[in-house]
Amino acid sequence: MLRLSTSWTLTEELMILKSQLNLTDADFQQFHEEECTYLKLSKDPPIQDQLCIKYVDVLDELETWKLVWQAAQGAANSMLTDVPTGDLAMLNSIIMKMRVTVDSTYRQLQHAEVLASHLEGQIGIEPCWEVGGEDYNRYKKEATMTKYRAALDELEHLVICRLFELQKLLMSGVGKCFLVVIDFILLLNLGYKL
Repeated sequence: MLRLSTSWTLTEELMILKSQLNLTDADFQQFHEEECTYLKLSKDPPIQDQLCIKYVDVLDELETWKLVWQAAQGAANSMLTDVPTGDLAMLNSIIMKMRVTVDSTYRQLQHAEVLASHLEGQIGIEPCWEVGGEDYNRYKKEATMTKYRAALDELEHLVICRLFELQKLLMSGVGKCFLVVIDFILLLNLGYKL
């Protein structure tokens, strides 16, 4: 008996929704097809492609750490060539800080090199990919699209959560008021006089 009443309530709610939004059964079929298409596109790429995408990220990280390490070396060398005169304890402190900086950036660089080498072995890349090369650019685009899809999914999740929160508080139309207030504030900030 409970199933029948629940089914009747859902059918009534569906009819109300259809009439309020001017929807037909064909619209629901189209919504379902669009959702299926979206879910097919949002599947994770194959493991090999995931490893290649990770390899591209590691190559980018490796390039960054190379630049940071070279900058730390340059700063340390210029500090040693332009030795200021003064307190020896202060000079010792500065030299120790520079050594720690150079050593820590070098460790990060080595870590990125080891990770890149490990991924090259896993994927079977014989000559290392060059940043800006054909394979690199192909998987860099895929990495960018993967990050974009993840950000879009997160945004969709947050919007839906917020809508549910507003619906629970019976405040689902409040966003329109906020948009008017935000537009008003933006106009004032742009220098418009009312």
